[in-house]
Amino acid sequence: MLLNKCGAKLLKKIVKKQKKGVNVQIDILDDRLVVINLGFLIKSLIQKTLGKIAVRRNSLIADLFHRIYQCDY
Repeated sequence: MLLNKCGAKLLKKIVKKQKKGVNVQIDILDDRLVVINLGFLIKSLIQKTLGKIAVRRNSLIADLFHRIYQCDY
């Protein structure tokens, strides 16, 4: 189950990654996986809407994974 959660979290970060090359930091700890995107909010998001809507940052990768039924973005 942990592998599924980890894979889903990584996939989400890759699909939503900034096109401008912002790096994603992945820390693998004994009891958890920490994924950090050091980017900034994209223009269509404001702090009030965080966690309420999903926005694709990389439409090509999101579409690819959606077509192979690996995510719902």
